[in-house]
Amino acid sequence: MNLVNISQGDPVACRRLLHNARFEGLATEAFGTDAISELLRSCSVPWVGGVQTVDQPRFAAAFGQTPDGPAALFADVYCGHVARLWLLSGERVDYPPAGRTAVPADFDRDQRGAVVAFDAAEHPALDAAHVERVARLGRGLVVGTMAFPFAGKAHARVRPVVLRAISDGDRTAVLMVVQSLRDRHAGGVCLTYAAALLGADEVFVADAAMRQTAP
Repeated sequence: MNLVNISQGDPVACRRLLHNARFEGLATEAFGTDAISELLRSCSVPWVGGVQTVDQPRFAAAFGQTPDGPAALFADVYCGHVARLWLLSGERVDYPPAGRTAVPADFDRDQRGAVVAFDAAEHPALDAAHVERVARLGRGLVVGTMAFPFAGKAHARVRPVVLRAISDGDRTAVLMVVQSLRDRHAGGVCLTYAAALLGADEVFVADAAMRQTAP
């Protein structure tokens, strides 16, 4: 499946989008084949150079470069069609910010603090040999050993949640949503996506869009 062509709104490639598909990326979201196709055509994120892919019957991912830096695509696939699509990139698009939503500062209300939300049993397409590597990636975000938009900012706590982890041969693609308490006193929360391609070399993508929720 050519995810890059879909991300550029190619009419033929976008036939692979289910009618009830959901897209998240470029600081916005869209639902349905027509709305997603129109949005992607209007943005047409320019990919340059080669693309590395990870493919499974129910999941797909692609990593490459844009003029703004590394980018990643993830898709949930059903019978060869895309049900959900994520695009992470440094591309900044001037869309109206999403409405703020009141959420608890303690995301799960269980006082776990800054831990990685990852259970390998929830990712059947993940090779067992890569489980520790995925966990280590998340821990790197928590302790600040990896470069990330939250670095150097007044965030009291960072918590990665592994949404997708899929392996294809010796490569594993990981999609995470990263939650961060952006102000210890106000209690507001930042949400953004991050992705990594783990193989002989590692590729890390931090999405430029950051959603802030009201305290």
